[in-house]
Amino acid sequence: MSMLARVASNLYWIGRYLERAENTARLLDTARRMAALPGPDGHHNEWESVLASSGSDYCFPETGNKNDPTDVVYHLVLAPSNPSSIYSSLQKARNNARSIREGLSWECWHTLNNLWLEFKDLTPMELSDASLPDIIETTKYGCMTVNGSIESTVLRNETYHFVRLGTFSERADSTARILDVKYFSLLPPGEPIEGALDSYQWMTLLTATSTRRLFRRIYGTDLRAETVSDLLIKNDDCARSLVFCISQICDHLSHLSDLYDRQLGAMSAASTIRDEFVERSVDDIIIGGLHDYLGAFMRANNSLAQDISRDFYFEPVNETSDTDK
Repeated sequence: MSMLARVASNLYWIGRYLERAENTARLLDTARRMAALPGPDGHHNEWESVLASSGSDYCFPETGNKNDPTDVVYHLVLAPSNPSSIYSSLQKARNNARSIREGLSWECWHTLNNLWLEFKDLTPMELSDASLPDIIETTKYGCMTVNGSIESTVLRNETYHFVRLGTFSERADSTARILDVKYFSLLPPGEPIEGALDSYQWMTLLTATSTRRLFRRIYGTDLRAETVSDLLIKNDDCARSLVFCISQICDHLSHLSDLYDRQLGAMSAASTIRDEFVERSVDDIIIGGLHDYLGAFMRANNSLAQDISRDFYFEPVNETSDTDK
């Protein structure tokens, strides 16, 4: 018998919310590291750039300062009004898991609940420059621990495929957003492309995506927009690349199509994204504009998520993003 749509939806969103919490932490890590290196004229726009790239600037308070790290960090870590904040994402992942506890392994529920308890009582007073690295690491490694329990203890049935469908739908969006931080984090006037600051920003981006060593193994010291884009867009051996995420989405949709014994509209949409976006050469992407490419990819990925919701009759989730602008 097919899984109830409500249960399937909860599983899918557990995958998305966990990945969102981890990648919001990665975006914050990117901004924190970029802000640590002053530009030649004191130029900084890293905090505003990470806010724009997270897609959550639309709900940033009008009274807040987008260049103030205190305001931005609170908005991305604790703000309940921001559906992409770490606090909101972990709370919703935990609530979804609690509602279907019997369908998850004990280890999966236990690790997720413990991660939520780490954040449950966190207050704005506890957010500081000194505490932010620990908060980022707790989020990243906590989410990876939950994902490890999913890999180790969940049967490869509908439960697993719906969770991972959510994971890779969110990761594709998040990788595109982290890459886009580099677009928004413009170099100061007069700073040369492929100069020291430009290289530092690219290396920071690789560190935030946990792909720094992988990059060096493949590309050595050839640190340019083309090589970083090749790794995070085209390299199908990199678990955070766009091509890897789309391939995983296609794979999990294929398994679900077999289990449900019917054709899925989302399969066609995922194949189109693979053909129109991830099969393009990096040179074509750079020439056409990396920012425009990433924006178009995020819109297509968002449309794919809507197709998935229709295919499996998910209940509407009140998720807003400026990707549709």
